[in-house]
Amino acid sequence: MRIEISNAMHSLPMSVGTVLYTIDDKCKELAKILSTEDHLFVLGKGLSNAISKEAALKIKECTYLHAEQFASGELKHGPLSLVDSTKELATKVILFIFDDEYFEDMNLTLSEMKANKAYTIVISDCCSKLNQNKVDFAIEVPKLGMFSPLLGLLPIQKTCLYLAQIKDINIDKPRNLAKTVTVQ
Repeated sequence: MRIEISNAMHSLPMSVGTVLYTIDDKCKELAKILSTEDHLFVLGKGLSNAISKEAALKIKECTYLHAEQFASGELKHGPLSLVDSTKELATKVILFIFDDEYFEDMNLTLSEMKANKAYTIVISDCCSKLNQNKVDFAIEVPKLGMFSPLLGLLPIQKTCLYLAQIKDINIDKPRNLAKTVTVQ
């Protein structure tokens, strides 16, 4: 296990560079898709739950788009009712699905979102394992073991940059937020 982690850590810088180089067009396309939205959901489980929280925060902070994060297991406790199943593809949902112990749970969540007519956006290291009929938009990142979710955050950051540009938002000066904390 330590050797696996060590090897993955050594591969991380190269993998980050690869992801940043290969996802550009996909992120621009996703930014255009999200540019007319008022809200969206971001879902994850396990390590990708923490990544989905950061993704939702980044989306709100940089683009002023209302992004709600939920652990995939919490959907049945209310959030699922917010998915508009009266209109096809009306609700945008970002799902972080990785080839880990939560893959089956997240794949089930993907099916549930599609059954409720959501527009599904998947960030994954295993797109080929997913039912492509349930995925409306996908960005694939390299497999890097426990670090794959970390790579999954890069497409969100880049998409936020392009979405902010479309909306003419200066990401260096977010509205109502301080870049430094000065309160003692």
